[in-house]
Order: sequence, then C-alpha cells, then structure tokens
Amino acid sequence: MAAPRRELRLPEGQRSASRKRGDPMSGGAILVLMGILFLVFGYMGVPVSFALIAGVLVATSFTPISMQSMIGQLFHGIDSEALLAVPFFLLVGE
Repeated sequence: MAAPRRELRLPEGQRSASRKRGDPMSGGAILVLMGILFLVFGYMGVPVSFALIAGVLVATSFTPISMQSMIGQLFHGIDSEALLAVPFFLLVGE
C-alpha cells in the first residue's frame, strides 16, 4: 500500500517563483505555438533565422523563464565553435 501524498503549502501571501507570472503552458502547447509562428513568419517572407528567433522569444514569454536569462543563453550559444562552423563553411563556399 502506497503512503499518502503530502502537499507542500507556502505561507499565506507567498507564491512559488514559477507561478508568479500565471500558469505556464504545457511543453506540447509551447512547441505547437513555436511551429505555428515559424510557419506564419515564413509565409510572410521573414528570413528563417529571424522567424525562429521570433517564435522562440514569443513562446518563452509563456514560460517561467525570464527574458534576461533567455537573451543571456542566446549570446552564450554564439560562443560555440561547433555551431559557428556551419555558417562559416557556407560563407567560404560563396
């Protein structure tokens, strides 16, 4: 027989950090939103890189992750030499 589950309750007036901005969307709903935004921006003629960035930034506004953290991770990813090899390879071929 399983033990009864206990719920953690916060004192009155305090909310958890993930609930401050409202209930976050589920992971599947965020992926669908990103895909729809990518397709809409693609049909409008927006370049692929900007369409991807716009979809990600709009979708992350529905998550408990702060925008400052998201921008910091975006610039931190630029330092990856493996990720930079592909665009530089394409530039050399032109």
